[in-house]
Amino acid sequence: MTYARWGNPSYQYGNNTRFYGVGANDTILRWIIEIDWNGDGVFDGTNEARYAVGLTVKRGRSNYIRLDGDGKANGFDRMRIGRLSLTLKNRNGRYDPYNTSSPLYPYILPGRYIKVRLDYAGTIYPVFAGKIYNIRPISGTDPIVTIEAEDGGRILQNTDVSISVQQSVDLDDAIGQVLDDVNYPTLWGRSLEDSADTLNYWWADDRAITEIERLADADLGQFFVAADGAATFYNRHHTNTDLFSLTQAEILKEIEVPLPWEAVRNVVKVVAHPRVAVTSQTLWTLADTPPIGAGESLTVWASYTYSDKTVPAYNVVTPVATTDYLVNTAADGSGSNLTGSCTISTFTDFGTTAKIVLTNSSGSAGYVTLLKVRGDALTAPDASLQIAEDTASQAIYEKLLFTLDSDWLQDTELAGHFAEWLISFLATPQKFPTVQLEGRTVYQFQPDLFDTIGLAVSRLGINSSFRVAEIEHQWLVENGQAVRTTWRLEPYADLSDFWQFTTTIGVTSVFGI
Repeated sequence: MTYARWGNPSYQYGNNTRFYGVGANDTILRWIIEIDWNGDGVFDGTNEARYAVGLTVKRGRSNYIRLDGDGKANGFDRMRIGRLSLTLKNRNGRYDPYNTSSPLYPYILPGRYIKVRLDYAGTIYPVFAGKIYNIRPISGTDPIVTIEAEDGGRILQNTDVSISVQQSVDLDDAIGQVLDDVNYPTLWGRSLEDSADTLNYWWADDRAITEIERLADADLGQFFVAADGAATFYNRHHTNTDLFSLTQAEILKEIEVPLPWEAVRNVVKVVAHPRVAVTSQTLWTLADTPPIGAGESLTVWASYTYSDKTVPAYNVVTPVATTDYLVNTAADGSGSNLTGSCTISTFTDFGTTAKIVLTNSSGSAGYVTLLKVRGDALTAPDASLQIAEDTASQAIYEKLLFTLDSDWLQDTELAGHFAEWLISFLATPQKFPTVQLEGRTVYQFQPDLFDTIGLAVSRLGINSSFRVAEIEHQWLVENGQAVRTTWRLEPYADLSDFWQFTTTIGVTSVFGI
């Protein structure tokens, strides 16, 4: 085999006859930065790393508990959209979208797939996968370009989903349906663990990320976008074994540990929303009598209500002539009846709304004197509130409230179990250390979000397993051979040992949560 030092442009990543570096066992950081410039969904092996002079990646969440503007703790903090900032040399105008001589012209556009990996000592670590959203050439004596990208969280944040009501849906399958509805890229893939819970009723009519986060909360699970771009769900029984253990000797001296009571919550409220079906209801009625010309169509959107409240519905019936809609040549219904020549050409149920297209195939103009939608309304008349308190913690820190409220937590008993477990975990001060590493490549790039590591720092009284909640990698030198990695760590609460029966004993039984 032929070897060459990193940076030689003739040695593309993916060429099996040529390798970077001086041999298979050296400790050079070989960065692999690939961009699908022509938008065909295929990375051709071209490695942009030879032009790179700066890189920063940040993914995960900064806080454990989500605080509202008034300081109230409402559920768990959300995963931030993962971001990449990449700086490359641009002396020959390679990344200038106006440069017709660039080998990349005319493909220098936002929306292109990008992935970053690191080859170290023969192991390839995924670092980031996403889409470019900004390209900023900066001219001068040494021209550069900054490329900014975001991971799949941006797609989920930007896209609304509308999925009709379903019954007996596994929670992880519901997450999968949301990903399907937004066409989450197959290039990135997904990894969804089976949930322990089945939803009696489920639908979706909000931002994709909002729907997924509600589902994850209802399981006490975690959803995140992995370093390789995969949409990932860990259920509450996900098991982790520490990837490795670190001491003060392996990390930088500066360790940030928030005050121990910042995450203490000694009053826990968990809200369940049992759903009740009310059959054969009029969900919506057109309030006026709009005209409809001969041979023309009228399109309206119906929003379902019951008892003056917006509700989802199922078993929704396509409007039936005469029963659900009437068309007449007179607005007051005193003229000729055109209903027999009018049809519902389109009816689509979206769970809480429906799209209706009524077509007038008669030879006369008319008025829609009646149009309604019928179906079974799903109501949540009385939410179930479960409260757990720790009076000993309250005596020290006063009362501090944590609320978990998800539409998809529909079982009162399960809500009670959640409250009991949360109070056992949140009422006691926990350590959330932030640590940094440099020159420890074998450690820095192993963990992904929610992997666990062991950490022992005797001077801070730390000796435990922690989940990696946030990851940041930053180049310290232009050739990427020195990197500072910052981890924000969370205490690892292992729910995997709760006693469960997964077989049927008369009925399916689950002990614990």
